Amino acid sequence: MKRAAKGHYGYLKQRKRNLLLFSLALLLVIAGIAVYGLVMKGTTKNWYSIIAAMLVIPFAMQLSTLIPMLKHSDRPEDEYQRIRALAGKGILDTGLLIAGKNGRAFELNYAYVHESGIYCFCREESVNAQETEEYLRNYLRLSEVDAELTVYKNLGSFEKRLKSLPPSDRDAAEEVLLRQEGVLQAISM
Repeated sequence: MKRAAKGHYGYLKQRKRNLLLFSLALLLVIAGIAVYGLVMKGTTKNWYSIIAAMLVIPFAMQLSTLIPMLKHSDRPEDEYQRIRALAGKGILDTGLLIAGKNGRAFELNYAYVHESGIYCFCREESVNAQETEEYLRNYLRLSEVDAELTVYKNLGSFEKRLKSLPPSDRDAAEEVLLRQEGVLQAISM
């Protein structure tokens, strides 16, 4: 199976599965080492227990990444294909999961980086579009790749805007556009 890159369709599903499998593997290793130490030494006061306790840290890190991702999923494939067709060969990212100011993650379902600006769609009702725009603009400013940025809450409006844009080509894109995409991917989980 081909590995999906961050921002590409299928990444969220693949990332959640990988985090879950790695977390389970770590949990089994932790339990195995702890049980082995208890059986071999007859007490929990041994080096095996220390090693098992230290492995809890990477296990907790895996879980702290996995838990916020559980409620998010890729958009339906037919919708993605429709949006992909509108973006053509342009810079389109999907499923960018971003940690918000309040500590809760939100998903940019689509982010289209174009010469005229960055156009995002976020379906989450709890997300305020204006606050999200400002939040993302701050990251772009910090990276010195500031751009006009609009977050749409309505998929129809987002699609209408993409239809109105002149075609864009990722291969011929200016470096600043690729850097803008890089910032969005860098702040995503």
